[in-house]
Amino acid sequence: LDPDRFTIYAENHLYRAKRQKALNLVDVWGCNYELDVLDEVPAYCATGVALVSECSNSPHAIRGDAAMEQDQVDRITRDLDTIAAHPACAGFFIWSFQDYATLRKKRYARHCGLVDAWRQPKKAAGMLKERFSGAPGDA
Repeated sequence: LDPDRFTIYAENHLYRAKRQKALNLVDVWGCNYELDVLDEVPAYCATGVALVSECSNSPHAIRGDAAMEQDQVDRITRDLDTIAAHPACAGFFIWSFQDYATLRKKRYARHCGLVDAWRQPKKAAGMLKERFSGAPGDA
């Protein structure tokens, strides 16, 4: 109810937000993973702006596994290219910064981080550093 503060609603699936009648109540639409719904953003929020609040989850990107690290790089690159091309998108957050464990669904080892659990960078961390540093090869 405060006109001076933006509100955001984020959901992994648009159909859930529709079911919960959570659309048209917010200033910024929070999109988790479903980048194909970005075209629908103007219909769901006052500003017509989206923030990709979770993207590029790669739960098997174990540091040192070249194929899985490359898969993570490819997934992030595809997602960021999609986000950058969309005029309604104001920004993004990659899931996740570091590898972690959680008791939820007994996920004791999640390797989706840009760095491992000891904060050692993976290939994706270097790619992002290069992509956003403005200095090619400075990874």
